[in-house]
Amino acid sequence: MYLFTQQKDVGRSRAPVEGSVLGFSLLSALATPVPFRRFGIKYVEHGVEHYQVNGRHYPVRPGEYLLVNAHCQGRVDIDATTPVMGLCADLDPALMDGMLNAMQQAEALDVQGLTSFFTSEEFLENRYSAQGTRVGSLMRSLMERFRMEPGGPHEVTGSVYMALAEAVVLDHLQVIPGLRRVQAVRTGTRKDIYRRVELGRALIHGRFHERLEVADMAGAAAMSDYHFFRAFRAVHDQSPHQYLLDLRLRHAQDLLRRGLYEVADVALMCGFADHPTFTKAFKRRFGLAPSAWTSTLRRN
Repeated sequence: MYLFTQQKDVGRSRAPVEGSVLGFSLLSALATPVPFRRFGIKYVEHGVEHYQVNGRHYPVRPGEYLLVNAHCQGRVDIDATTPVMGLCADLDPALMDGMLNAMQQAEALDVQGLTSFFTSEEFLENRYSAQGTRVGSLMRSLMERFRMEPGGPHEVTGSVYMALAEAVVLDHLQVIPGLRRVQAVRTGTRKDIYRRVELGRALIHGRFHERLEVADMAGAAAMSDYHFFRAFRAVHDQSPHQYLLDLRLRHAQDLLRRGLYEVADVALMCGFADHPTFTKAFKRRFGLAPSAWTSTLRRN
């Protein structure tokens, strides 16, 4: 089912909806509790939606989305001079269960307690950037489909909801083991540490071309250097500097493939101190110096 909500609809009662729902909203003012009865994806295209979920504040900005499940409690607040444009997908629990069972049988996913993770308090309610995630890519595509005529007679087939459910699961295959490696007795504490680590990781992705120290990452995560280092290594199974080096080398490969830059320029663009340092790290990882790797690429 597809629903369109604009400002004049706020306060009007609607009959309960069965199954999965996709909702497009254009609202400038809203302050209401949100009953998270299903698995929810809250995507924002324009403006900011402020969510309070399980006692935490999540301002969802353009190009971001919030993931919640039925164990979440909260509210949403919107206060804007121009309408905030958002897209919400509420997935039927039966659909999520069916997708999880099908994926585990067909793909032999080796994740213990996969179904219980998504349907329990263990699930990590969190805000994500739409860029680089399967869920984000689908929500952006759906937004483009509906935004030109949000009030039109749109039909949303079951395949759309199945694709979203599959994307949610695939995006979390790396999240689950990382979250479970965090050493904390309480589920809430484990989630909080994971979120803080991800703030530090986001800094790495945004500034990998600069000189970065653990102190910079820990500062973004509001943690001590020592605790951030240990927590990051637990979540990502490698140290922050190893992760940073991997990111720089992957970016360097992408730039070299384009064939537009000299090796020395690529080194500086990717945050390496100089050409020799870059060459040494690249050869250690890929077995060839950057120039030789590029030549091999061209021959093939």
